[in-house]
Amino acid sequence: MGHLTTLGGELDGQPYQGTLAARCEPGVRCQVTPFTSAFVALQDRDQLDYAAARLAINNRIGLQFDPFAEADSVPPGVFDLAALRSFLDRGSLLSLWIQDLLAWLDDSGSPVPAGVFVGTPGPGPGGPAPAPDPACTDFEVVVDEPHYLVDSHAAMVAALQDPENRADGRLVIGITGDIDDGPDGPAVNPMTSVGE
Repeated sequence: MGHLTTLGGELDGQPYQGTLAARCEPGVRCQVTPFTSAFVALQDRDQLDYAAARLAINNRIGLQFDPFAEADSVPPGVFDLAALRSFLDRGSLLSLWIQDLLAWLDDSGSPVPAGVFVGTPGPGPGGPAPAPDPACTDFEVVVDEPHYLVDSHAAMVAALQDPENRADGRLVIGITGDIDDGPDGPAVNPMTSVGE
């Protein structure tokens, strides 16, 4: 796969100020866009292959194509290509946009990069949850009486040993207190420290 970098050129009759990059297969038509530049940046930063970098960014945004290469295919409410083009200011802010995009890719609490909608319709991060599959959600929860009641981490560890062999293949432990006292507490005999 060859590395292609462009510098300069014109956009709408004005000089383009950004440096675009892409990785291209020999003999295959290659697009060089702000998106391909972001793919290359992520690939280089995280030592990914190009396809993995492209997939990570596209999945995070909710698109499975480059909106610059297929502008007519961008569904409304998923990605705002006009807003991104305006933000990029003929490429002068391309590096900043890529930096913002990669930060948002790493941390969804980071500011949303230009062009990206949060809470977009469709699959992917930010989109609505898929409809539940009745075959996977139609179940009944059976709550058995606990074999042991515990009120500390140490009591939980002791009960997990099932010292009186109360469980018959399925151990049920009831938690009655804050068991976040850590593993360094004193050893506890569940029979003397908690009730049944």
